[in-house]
Amino acid sequence: MIRTVSLLACLAAALAMAGCHRPIASEEPTRVQVVGDDFEALWDGILRVLRRSDFRPDRQDRRAGIITTHPVTAAQYFEFWRQQNPDGYQALENNLHTVRRRVTVSLNRGSGPTYHVDVRVDIERHSAIERQVTTASGAAQIFASRMPTVEGEATPADQTVRWVPVGRDAAMERVLLGRILSAAPVAAAPPPETQPAG
Repeated sequence: MIRTVSLLACLAAALAMAGCHRPIASEEPTRVQVVGDDFEALWDGILRVLRRSDFRPDRQDRRAGIITTHPVTAAQYFEFWRQQNPDGYQALENNLHTVRRRVTVSLNRGSGPTYHVDVRVDIERHSAIERQVTTASGAAQIFASRMPTVEGEATPADQTVRWVPVGRDAAMERVLLGRILSAAPVAAAPPPETQPAG
């Protein structure tokens, strides 16, 4: 009985890890060309999508066509109402590390009634210097600034914590771009026709 349970547990772990490999980093921007002539409606649609996805807008520059959000700590496994885990790898990473995401949406005018919509999601991982814990009671104050670092320095907590850039979240970029296309009164522009070689 115990062998069967351990075998099933190993099989379940192997199946869970099969879909959780790190996605290939994308060098290309997540961009789409849309057809529409109402800039305000497109802008408001982008803001609506960001807010519904738990990304609170920080900077809005209509002249430059850039929206930047505040950094948001990623959703944990019990936060089922937050839609920030587009695939298994992101869900696993969000629960193993403290990570946060910041979204930048660029809206540039194209030729005619078209716009280029670029979505970029940057990931940052929380990093803190280890503290010395020499007693059981010291473990309760491990995040306090009174605890010395492993080098023995008494450094304030705000100087030992930083956010390390990890890269882009291309899966979340595609999800947000799809939501923008669904929410805003625009349609994706058809790809340009190629002329036959003559």
